[in-house]
Amino acid sequence: MEFIILVPIVSGLALGVAFGALALATNFCAMGAITDQLLMGDGRRLRAWLLAAAVAILGTQALGLAGLVETAGSIYRGGTALVLCSLLGAVVFGFGMVLAGGCVQRALVRTGAGSRKAPVVLLAAILGAGAVALLPGLPIPDWPAKVTVPELLARHAGLAPDFAGGAAALVAGGALLAICLASRAFRTSARDLAAGIGIGGLVLGGWLATRPDGIAEGSLNFALALTAETDAFLIAAALGTVLGAVLYVAPGRRFRVERFADRADIRHTVLGGFLMGVGGALAHGGTIGQGVTGLSTLALGSILAWIGLVLGAWRGLRYLESGKLFSVVNHD
Repeated sequence: MEFIILVPIVSGLALGVAFGALALATNFCAMGAITDQLLMGDGRRLRAWLLAAAVAILGTQALGLAGLVETAGSIYRGGTALVLCSLLGAVVFGFGMVLAGGCVQRALVRTGAGSRKAPVVLLAAILGAGAVALLPGLPIPDWPAKVTVPELLARHAGLAPDFAGGAAALVAGGALLAICLASRAFRTSARDLAAGIGIGGLVLGGWLATRPDGIAEGSLNFALALTAETDAFLIAAALGTVLGAVLYVAPGRRFRVERFADRADIRHTVLGGFLMGVGGALAHGGTIGQGVTGLSTLALGSILAWIGLVLGAWRGLRYLESGKLFSVVNHD
């Protein structure tokens, strides 16, 4: 029994250490990826995020066809995520991560790298997730968030489940790979290629690590690690991410001490962290939990969540530029 309990802790810690070191070494950041694309026209980091999703989709479906991984019991397919919560929660998360200067995953990495702001983000996110836990149940139909693209193909196109899963993975994963590799700047960026392949591979490792007797019903999900629904694997992965960043910067003492600039910075950081906690709890994940791990199951709720993350981040950037929540900035 002690061994069974120890497995998710050790595996979560190991995967987290690898994730923290890799994310810091490659500057992997979903918020930064969206910012680079929208404000500077540089899509390399965005393609790294998409490549991670492509690797996770193709790998997860392959593991499923081989009988090595079963995602049917995960929160993305069998949990209580609501379709509106997946979309709206992700919008709130995306908006919050811009105010906070990065998502939950990035806050964990920044904490290990020496930031004094990032722990405040994490604390605020925990409070936000706790606030959601106090809400009463919402009477919103939850069926769309539980349905996957392969299930729809099998149901409405008369395809065999395994064939539908393989076909959907090849189309979705192949399309994402084509988008990524269409850019020469991305193809020649060893850093971004390593980020996408490595992060996607770690999500696959997470599925394999949580497979034994269902102690953890899913792979890496850092936003969910801050909620009341967390488990030993997710907590260990979150702590391991901090440790991985520490181990990466410690040899050369390259700690990036980050302080608050002013009171406005404090307000944005606290509010952003709180909104991420709220959004992550409602959507059951954030940029990694839904944007990579969730997408690997091809669940409709995760697809909606990814769209919501991008929309929320876009609105957050416009808010920081204009100071108005619903204005549109004219760059001409």
